[in-house]
Amino acid sequence: MPSEVVGRYTDDIGDARFMTIAFRANARLRAEAPAVVYVDGTSRIHAVVAEDNPEYHRMLVEFGRLTGLPIVLNTSFNLAGEPIVCTPLDALRTFWSSGMDVLMLGRHMLRKPRLPAVELSNKGGAAWQGQ
Repeated sequence: MPSEVVGRYTDDIGDARFMTIAFRANARLRAEAPAVVYVDGTSRIHAVVAEDNPEYHRMLVEFGRLTGLPIVLNTSFNLAGEPIVCTPLDALRTFWSSGMDVLMLGRHMLRKPRLPAVELSNKGGAAWQGQ
């Protein structure tokens, strides 16, 4: 989340620039973004400072403007049983093998093409016939 909104979501004030500290989530964070709160009521907040990472900060601010919530959840970038992505080639391979819709690599955005839905039932002359 942008550093300037951290106080909305926790009463603990500390250095959250590196996601190394678990902060006690307040009621607002638990209500608005429950997926980022651990079962013990804490959250590893990443306070993104505009001067440190202007592009990521700008993305979070814009995401907040569009959705009303300036918070995104990050996780490791890998598929089950696979090592964590380390290179752009790893990222592309994982992207195409996953259910992801969009991949951002620096300033580059890749979007998978959307395929038309296919009717799989046999009602009304289905386009697909299973064996």
